Amino acid sequence: TEPLARQLDPVKAKSADLKKVSFDEKGFRFALNEDAMATEKTAEGIRVFAADIRKLEDLIVSVRPGTS
Repeated sequence: TEPLARQLDPVKAKSADLKKVSFDEKGFRFALNEDAMATEKTAEGIRVFAADIRKLEDLIVSVRPGTS
């Protein structure tokens, strides 16, 4: 396997020219809804995570002694 190239660098991050942003909940929700991809990917991630939790719970029940 090939080595994985570093994509994130803390030194470069500290020197990046980024302006600080601050949101209250209303502003955050508005900004999130303005970004369709962020909204869809966040929702997808929550759905997949919830499905994985159910799978994990089922697996735990199936391997616990005295259950099934």
